[in-house]
Amino acid sequence: MSVSWTGNPTPGGAVLLNLQAPGHAGEYYLTMLSLGTSPGLNTPWGFVPLNNDFVLQCAIDPGCWPTMFVNNTGTLNGNAQATTVLLIPNLPFLIGSNLPVYSAFITSQFPGWIPFNAASAPSSPIVIN
Repeated sequence: MSVSWTGNPTPGGAVLLNLQAPGHAGEYYLTMLSLGTSPGLNTPWGFVPLNNDFVLQCAIDPGCWPTMFVNNTGTLNGNAQATTVLLIPNLPFLIGSNLPVYSAFITSQFPGWIPFNAASAPSSPIVIN
């Protein structure tokens, strides 16, 4: 499973996150974001290659979703793919910051995502400039 991205990660901009999960068509997904990938997060259902930081906590909090993502939850299509939009906040301190963020997603048979079946590899760094 993998996340690739396209776009221009600038403050006020948007990045498309392309999710691919061969063998998981029709499963629910949750797209997440973090400032790092090491050491990652061990859970009772498996390893998630994102750090448990404030960005990840916001990414899994439905109250933060409208300001961070569009379509970060849903069902993978028949080709086991989905697209999430990452909204880069238009904050002055992000301009020229070169702040790297990473995305990954989990899949599950259940709409609450617990237990999850699999976790993707992390995306390449999305460097906010």
